[in-house]
Amino acid sequence: MVFLIKNNSKHSKGVMERIGNKFENLPQQMLKSITFDQGVEFADYRYLEDKMSCNVYYCETHSPWQKGSNENMNGRIRRYLPKTTTIDNVTQKELDLLADKMRLYTN
Repeated sequence: MVFLIKNNSKHSKGVMERIGNKFENLPQQMLKSITFDQGVEFADYRYLEDKMSCNVYYCETHSPWQKGSNENMNGRIRRYLPKTTTIDNVTQKELDLLADKMRLYTN
């Protein structure tokens, strides 16, 4: 499942609210767990656990094998949005269209 969420802040509360708002209309059986990196923007994970009734997991530091699907997805996103992309110039609508395209094409 692919969701791309534009967020102008790295503050945990704002990040968690944006993620929660994006996922709130998903059927419960589609959202069993979420896995994050160790970034401080994901510190307020209990907000998601409470709002979405799902488990939140963190990958251990220096353990890339625990986040294989995350790294794979990041690589796929970078095909369309290279690191040189200024994210300020990308709209949420464009991110939604990219996510739709990525859901259609698994390679």
